[in-house]
Amino acid sequence: MSMNESDVFLIEDGICILEDEINELVGIETNDGCHSDDVEDYESKLDYYLSNVIVDTYLEYLEDYFRLERNKILTEDLAYKIRNEVKTRIESNY
Repeated sequence: MSMNESDVFLIEDGICILEDEINELVGIETNDGCHSDDVEDYESKLDYYLSNVIVDTYLEYLEDYFRLERNKILTEDLAYKIRNEVKTRIESNY
């Protein structure tokens, strides 16, 4: 399977982050089953979906996710960029 430019979200420090990976993260955060809390605890569904993304531990989650699931080592800067993109996409959809 060949990859084209539209499949790539970002290439930085020799690490290629794919659009599919970003979309998967958005899907995880917008899946009620992937949250340990309840939507009723928040003022809006958007706040609920962003609740995991906006905490500092989300950066650790990203580093673990990419290392364990994708065999990629993220820099802190790259983890911030991915978090910001996930946050932006969730905000634009909800």
